[in-house]
Amino acid sequence: MRTTIIVGALGLLLLPVTASAQEKKPPSPFGETIEVHVINVDVVVTGKDGKPVRGLTKDDFELFENGAKRDISNFAEVDSPVTAAPSSPATASAPAPASVAPAAGEHADLRSRKIVLFLDESSLRPFNRNKVLTAARGFLQQIVRPNDQVMLLSWRPGLQVEMPFSSDTNTLTEKLAAIEKTSTSGTALFAEEQRVEKKIARMPADFQTMVDGKVVNVPPPFALALSDAQAFAMRLSHEQNEKTAAITGVMATLRGMEGRKALVLVTERLDENPGASIFQFLESLKDKFAGGGGFSWMSAAGEFTDRLVVSKITSAANSAGVTFYSIDAAGLGGDLEGMAADRLSNEFATTSAPGFKHSDETFQAVRKIASATGGTALTASNNFQLAFDTIRNDLLAYYSIGYRANGGNEDAVRTIEVKLRNPRAGAIRTRQAFVERSTASEIGDIVAANLFYPVAKNDLNVRMKASAGAAPAADQRVVPVDITIPTASLTLLPDGTDLHGSFSTYTAFIRADGVVSEIKHQQHQLRFPAESLKRRKEITLHYDLSVDARTDGVSVGVMDDASHTTGFAALKFEPAA
Repeated sequence: MRTTIIVGALGLLLLPVTASAQEKKPPSPFGETIEVHVINVDVVVTGKDGKPVRGLTKDDFELFENGAKRDISNFAEVDSPVTAAPSSPATASAPAPASVAPAAGEHADLRSRKIVLFLDESSLRPFNRNKVLTAARGFLQQIVRPNDQVMLLSWRPGLQVEMPFSSDTNTLTEKLAAIEKTSTSGTALFAEEQRVEKKIARMPADFQTMVDGKVVNVPPPFALALSDAQAFAMRLSHEQNEKTAAITGVMATLRGMEGRKALVLVTERLDENPGASIFQFLESLKDKFAGGGGFSWMSAAGEFTDRLVVSKITSAANSAGVTFYSIDAAGLGGDLEGMAADRLSNEFATTSAPGFKHSDETFQAVRKIASATGGTALTASNNFQLAFDTIRNDLLAYYSIGYRANGGNEDAVRTIEVKLRNPRAGAIRTRQAFVERSTASEIGDIVAANLFYPVAKNDLNVRMKASAGAAPAADQRVVPVDITIPTASLTLLPDGTDLHGSFSTYTAFIRADGVVSEIKHQQHQLRFPAESLKRRKEITLHYDLSVDARTDGVSVGVMDDASHTTGFAALKFEPAA
């Protein structure tokens, strides 16, 4: 017997749904459920030496939500033991601390940690990147426990999953060592900037025109130089927009994962004003051009200002519960190798050497993001070990503070502020906002996470399989997919002689370059004669998915709308024929 469910979401063809028989127990009666939401905030407190401050109590803290003081209902000092990894060449320069058991009143954090190391290869130069990776290898050997997961990503541009989530530290360090031998597109970017600058600098000497029948050198029109500067600034702005989308997309996939989550961005460029440097260079030469006297680099650069880069990444991080860390791989430059920071805070302040182009202003954005998410940003410093030691300390020693939230899950942003009653006790780092997700949003988050990291939860026993797809066009393919749900898993309510129910599906796709689609949601209604239930063992949704040829896989979440029971499945597509 065949039952047809008509839907129109996803822009996909949904064919008839088959349903065959199985006994279904009568649904359980429903009653009113009152939920109390407790919001937990992880707080790092550091002293003047930058090391964790321990021994504080609940009475040492004050917590405010949306500006209103809230009572702290839960409190714990977390001090996780460290297990030293076996010594190896990768870790010889950074010995792991000894294993230390939590003291009385302290709690060990056994939650899984999800750490994403994001290499911005589009801005990194190999020599600078490799100095950071040397410190990163030691950090990973020290911090990763069997239930922790680390993922390595690179942006070239184009997101490349160098290694999916894994706790295999040997393979992780081997992968980092292999990456150190590769080139980067950042080298070409810096070379292109130098080429544009040299071209602009040569214009006054090279520009010639005819005057009274003779070829003479005259000041060139300023518009010529401005055009070249604008073209390069436009390129920087476009590439940064793509990079920002990749970073926020990765954070979105982490929303559905449990445990503590951190993203470490290794970069040499992330700027609210990506065109500033080329326009500053142009202003230094404007008097050598005709018509350049009134030029202002700030006005010209303002046309390319990325005013949303901080808010985009901050919102994505706080929504996903991700702490953001950033490391400026350019450091202080070779001539300033001996300089280093004594400590690291969430807005680590540095100064720039005169004429040093990679200025402190370049990294205002990452410091703002780190501050708003409880992380740190190491800029204009060659002490890369300090950056990873700080991340390690953050993961091992902190305070967990909880309070009871008002209202339900509404996808609303709540601002958070934690203070010490005695400010001299130390400096606080914690996220400044969070989003308490609605049920639909939480399911969508898990669907996205399932594209990168297998989700074991599947109470509905959802199954999914795909057949080999055809390629009707160079940029598109069709993949037949079946999603099967046991009828016994769904809640069916009596309505006269019929049974009816509904379930919702949430679907997302991932491309080979790591880009994740928006979550598509649709609701499916079920109704059939009650006497036919014995013949209906399962519900099968058949989709002929019309997708981008680069689409690498699909993830689906199913929720029974009555009981809110869920199930998740994901699969990789076979290469197109």
